[in-house]
Amino acid sequence: MKTQALPSLLLALLATTTAAGCAAVATGALITTVVVTQDRRSMGTVIDDSVVEIRIRERLDQAGIDNETNQVYITSVNGVVLLTGQVRNRRLHDRVLAATRSVPQVRQVINELRVGPPPDARSNARDTWLAGKVKTRLIKASGPALATRINVHVNNGVVYLMGLVTRAEGDRAAGAVRTLRGVKRVVKVFEYVG
Repeated sequence: MKTQALPSLLLALLATTTAAGCAAVATGALITTVVVTQDRRSMGTVIDDSVVEIRIRERLDQAGIDNETNQVYITSVNGVVLLTGQVRNRRLHDRVLAATRSVPQVRQVINELRVGPPPDARSNARDTWLAGKVKTRLIKASGPALATRINVHVNNGVVYLMGLVTRAEGDRAAGAVRTLRGVKRVVKVFEYVG
């Protein structure tokens, strides 16, 4: 679907769902549409990336790798999969990699998994708070259009930035968040365009 058709589709969806009293659905569709129209990936690729994440999670479940004693985060952008988090031992680490690589749509795996105990709730809350601060800084430094093109994931104070950006945009984004309090390191997992 072409990006130019999205505003018309959005208006039709908004009219239909609002008339039916489904304002929450309309709002969700609006936010999703705005993000997709700013993303350099096609809508089909955005959907494919979501499917890749689901398939990897299913394979991890089938392999008995639970997220209660391990903590595996999966992020796919344009077929590049970022794995972050912690697993209890090296054997589980290797099983996560094998399960991820077995999904046909995965073009590349960026492995940032660590072996060790999962972080506590306080550490997870700090990461969530920091991710919000990173997004806010990206909006202030680069504007909302670039900020919506960049996927932010924070794990144990390490900020991972993913997306399809120009080299200048990627450098500007990384530079903007590098000085935030609580950021231990910034990892650019960008695919450069233009």
